[in-house]
Amino acid sequence: MVNRRHFGQGALALAVLGGCAGEEPPRLAATATPRALRDADIATRLTGHWIVFIDETARTRQLEILAVEPKEAGRFTAIARYGFTGEKLSPVEVAGSDLGQHVTLDFTTPNRNRVVTRLGDDGRFAGEIRYFTGASAGTTRLLAIRESAAEHLLADKYVVARESKLSLVYVSASNCGPCGAWERDIGPGTKQAFLASRAARAFQFRQINHPTYMNTGEARRWPEDLHWMVKATNVASGTPRYVVLVDRKIVLNSQGRFSTRVEPLTQDLAARWERAQG
Repeated sequence: MVNRRHFGQGALALAVLGGCAGEEPPRLAATATPRALRDADIATRLTGHWIVFIDETARTRQLEILAVEPKEAGRFTAIARYGFTGEKLSPVEVAGSDLGQHVTLDFTTPNRNRVVTRLGDDGRFAGEIRYFTGASAGTTRLLAIRESAAEHLLADKYVVARESKLSLVYVSASNCGPCGAWERDIGPGTKQAFLASRAARAFQFRQINHPTYMNTGEARRWPEDLHWMVKATNVASGTPRYVVLVDRKIVLNSQGRFSTRVEPLTQDLAARWERAQG
């Protein structure tokens, strides 16, 4: 199972794959086994955008994890894309395990080089890349991966006035395990908890479901008044996704864990909105 003592440190300060900003109390699920709960937790923590740093190389790479699919005996696979930051990403399949005290992840890059990482006691995913092709063939370099905040935050300033309209658009998919967990589970950080919270009173909550997390940009599945959002943001794939708006300004486009950025932001915006009401 996940070493929760360390798998939850500040995402921006650490070289972490799928880290979160803080620990959450354990959740209870009405229809889930303990193993299923851990699988859902792993999937939520890993889904998102990450930057890959390789020693002695100037350029960074990007790893985008679209979904995590549990397998038997604590193992899982992740559907992902990988490539140089700012360039086209190519499909890769990540193999992982959640056994004992560590989570492991490894995959083969589109250039057929092997990446092997492990979550250590210091809360970091770190490892190495073994080169089998290109000028570096036959060598091995250290590698670290950390969360990419830039992929989530689309605006660093927002103003909440008395007439402001706050919205939370939740993009889900029928084959998305973390989506089902967030919608089904009870306790802190879940859909039920948000809708019952004081913050939710200030928000218009809208859910847009798609058949698959691999294609969430079909305009026909979006309400007509939100077609502009499909064009303005990268929502072509990947769930669960939460888009927070102040009026028609997107202040957060976050894929993955609700409690990492979305929940604190909705609480902050709701408090500002309440103050603006006088």
